[in-house]
Amino acid sequence: MKKEVMRHYEVVYLIHEKHAEEVKSVNEKVQEFLKEKKGKVWRFSDWGMRRLAYKIQKAENAHYILMNFEMEAKHLNEFKGMLDGDERVIRHLVMKRDEAITEDCPPPPEFHSVRASMDEDDDFDDDDEEEEFEEEEEGDDVEYEVDEDGNVVMVVYEDEEGEGEEDGDDEQEQGHGQSNKDLRENRTTVNV
Repeated sequence: MKKEVMRHYEVVYLIHEKHAEEVKSVNEKVQEFLKEKKGKVWRFSDWGMRRLAYKIQKAENAHYILMNFEMEAKHLNEFKGMLDGDERVIRHLVMKRDEAITEDCPPPPEFHSVRASMDEDDDFDDDDEEEEFEEEEEGDDVEYEVDEDGNVVMVVYEDEEGEGEEDGDDEQEQGHGQSNKDLRENRTTVNV
């Protein structure tokens, strides 16, 4: 008689915001399934209602659950099918793990709150980025270089003020035959 090997898994599943009052019922259903298959829950983390990065089934928020468990590998597809079949679960991801993970796992910061705190600290400013690319006008030549420190530098060659406006300079206005001496060089380090 062949003995099945117990495998360790981690699952994250999202419960639609319109079923927020049924979170406990969904969790009980999942845990009952594992108990029925002689599985064992090693860690259960309820991350609560969180904002989604994009809408899923018209939901902007979902209740996140993280769970680590073990069960026989032959029941994995049935477990996934159970999550797929429950209309309250809008997404799930099951990953195989090498060992049981038991330490508490706090929820990661939400992208939107991370972005907000970055704006407060001025580490990333959308307005600066827009200004940087507003300088790049039609007819400007743009090149990217790597400086000696390994930074990417955007070099914009802009028309000099008042140049190329005389009669007979049509070629230069279109950017043909222009030499760099007729252009002003603007260097900007680009964060990649």
